[in-house]
Amino acid sequence: MIQSSILTLGVLLLVPLAALEADDAVKPWTLGERDSCQCLITPEGKPFLMIGISHVGGALSGLKGAERENRLGDVEKQLRGWHFNTVPQSEMWDRFPFIVPLDRLVGDQQLRFEDVFDPAFKARLRKKIAAACEKTKNHPNCIGYWWTDIPPWGLGGSKKEFGKDWVDFIRDLPDTAPGKKRYAEFLAAPGPHDDVVFLRLIARELYTDSAKIFRELDPQRLIFGERYNTFNVPKEILEEAAKVVDVISVQPYEGKFSGAKYGEWHKLTGKPIVISDWNLSFPTAEHPVTMWPQSPTQAEAAAAYENYLHAAFAKPYILGYFKCQYVDQVLPTGMLKQGLLQTGGKPYEEFTGLLTGIHQRLIEQLEREGRLARQARPHMDGHEARTP
Repeated sequence: MIQSSILTLGVLLLVPLAALEADDAVKPWTLGERDSCQCLITPEGKPFLMIGISHVGGALSGLKGAERENRLGDVEKQLRGWHFNTVPQSEMWDRFPFIVPLDRLVGDQQLRFEDVFDPAFKARLRKKIAAACEKTKNHPNCIGYWWTDIPPWGLGGSKKEFGKDWVDFIRDLPDTAPGKKRYAEFLAAPGPHDDVVFLRLIARELYTDSAKIFRELDPQRLIFGERYNTFNVPKEILEEAAKVVDVISVQPYEGKFSGAKYGEWHKLTGKPIVISDWNLSFPTAEHPVTMWPQSPTQAEAAAAYENYLHAAFAKPYILGYFKCQYVDQVLPTGMLKQGLLQTGGKPYEEFTGLLTGIHQRLIEQLEREGRLARQARPHMDGHEARTP
């Protein structure tokens, strides 16, 4: 009788504990709407649009221990001062909301194509995705996942850059390779046999497998898909992506907002869009030629920057944008990939001053529209910060 009472008491004590654990479970970021405009919804239920910055890692190069931690604090303070609110850099994950950038879900810098029909590739794909999900699936700041950065889908562009396209790669495989067998089946089946039709089948295989693994391992996260390079992506690829991703991501290399092209992609996919990497630049004394569309002066670059963001966020399906580059980087070609800081760590004072005002005005506008709410965000060490 005593033993039974003890067991009963134990069960009663476990019930509120289980309920508490359920209440403390990490809630996901989701998609929502405010006044017919799409937005992200935070785990606290507040609307959120991303004003992000990519490639922050250059500021931490060579730093270790306390010096690195101090620098991270300085970077956070600076980025918040400029009103950025989303940072994908892994060292900043405890400080900002983020999308996990897998960068090379498929291939690497040298090998950009793989046999997506091969079980060995599928095993490697699962391993990569599992490793990413394991790090972030319980992180409250994790919004979702990006896949491959600049995937080589365009047939003509790929052939020009790599000497072959993805269909050529499959055709060149040994007859025993799974992809080559799938291509033989494709040729034997009735219907059109042009390369773009088989390219769609490659995308369908890759996208379906990738999404299935993500949904299995981290079902509450949003999938932002691949970060397409400009708008030169076959519509067949976008149609396949739209079947499995939550958001379409694009890196537009342009100085003026191409509203017609964005509208075309949104209509084709039915998905919201995030501008996953974008920038404008201006010449410097050392680097008269810079990467990204260039304006003659810092003030003119800032004006073009504001015009672009104003046009982008006027679209009801834009979830946010990410500015390319934090610290200047000189490419092997000698061209400057321009950031907000010069290589010595000094900010471009005129441009960053103007950028701060641009972001502030944008945030105030989005707040008035109900598409962005400032929110308290606890640090992992218990201190509280404000997310701009």
